[in-house]
Amino acid sequence: MLSVIFLTYARTEYALRTILGIRAHLIYDGDIQWIVADDGSHQDHVQAILKELPGAKWRSMRAGYGANANWAWSQAKSPITLWLEDDWELKRDLDIMPYTTLLNERDDVGMIRLGHMPINLDLSSHGHNGHMYLEVHKSKQYAFSGNPHLKHERMLSYGNYPEGLNPGDTEIHYDDQVRRHQGSSIYWPLLIGDNPFFAHIGQEKSY
Repeated sequence: MLSVIFLTYARTEYALRTILGIRAHLIYDGDIQWIVADDGSHQDHVQAILKELPGAKWRSMRAGYGANANWAWSQAKSPITLWLEDDWELKRDLDIMPYTTLLNERDDVGMIRLGHMPINLDLSSHGHNGHMYLEVHKSKQYAFSGNPHLKHERMLSYGNYPEGLNPGDTEIHYDDQVRRHQGSSIYWPLLIGDNPFFAHIGQEKSY
């Protein structure tokens, strides 16, 4: 099983594009559990999402990014979770089976980044089952990213998300936790390169 954690607030058009992109292009040989954490949007937004995801585990509560992320993580039935915010659309087929296999077989790896890779990070290359990855070393900021990613529950060794901060500060604070503590490694599939699977929708800052 794979648990999909979907963090959303108010942007109905973007949220639906994100959901439909996963349905159209995500390749995964197993059951999928959707967990929707809505940060207290209007009912039209909530109902539009639930129409597309009638079996989802969900709550709609004005709690902030960190609190919603922690709640959603606690509801996951699978040790591996796919994290999405409501402005990242999957644009082409993405087979995540090699990445879930890696997370299941390598207890030293806790996260597979699927979004953009900032420049100037310290990286090293590794192979696993015929696939190449870059390991993101924790020497510089943005080793962790809230962009789309797969995360194993062993990433809880870095602690929960900080609560009460805006989304950008939450990501920066969590990245600091990752860089200051020992824990599982973060990998990025080398095949993503300059042709990312996920596209950022619109001009707004992420959630």
